Amino acid sequence: MTWQTVPPKCSILHAQYVPESGGDTIWCDMAAVWSDLPTADQSELRSLDAVHALHAFTGSRYDHLDANGNSVITERSQAYPSIRRPMMQPHPETGQEVLFINEQFTRSILGLSEADSQERLSRLFNKARQTQYQVRFSWQKGSVAIWDNRVTQHYAVTDYGDEPRRLHRATIKGEPSLTGVPIQTKLV
Repeated sequence: MTWQTVPPKCSILHAQYVPESGGDTIWCDMAAVWSDLPTADQSELRSLDAVHALHAFTGSRYDHLDANGNSVITERSQAYPSIRRPMMQPHPETGQEVLFINEQFTRSILGLSEADSQERLSRLFNKARQTQYQVRFSWQKGSVAIWDNRVTQHYAVTDYGDEPRRLHRATIKGEPSLTGVPIQTKLV
């Protein structure tokens, strides 16, 4: 949830019911992704900021249209300004350097042309998709997972069709050391 001014510290999921197959969650270690980048890329990225915005689920299975025919997520996202934050953030407790981007909420890199920004983000997202940086968790009823949002990103695999999948989530408030700077212009 990097679109929030202060992103959460950690989250906890507890599986209530899960599909017969599928519905796994994948976590990616963004500190490992960072440490495997070439030194020249790390040096450049340390000087760059990215724009994060709540937009990822517009038109997805989690969205629906309101009475006026507008996307509820698009409407809701208007209440939250885009956030500017450094692409490399040190972990507040360990000091470990972390590539602080994610495919759902990172929109662009400031200071680069739109084409260069999207090309660079695409390369970084592709790197984060490599399995050597990931762990895949297969849920069972009653399973619990806890993760640190400051160093990981996660993705729920939606390969289970219409079967029910319910996980209860608790999210722990983040700390001011990762506070982003709101950008007054809204990105849509």
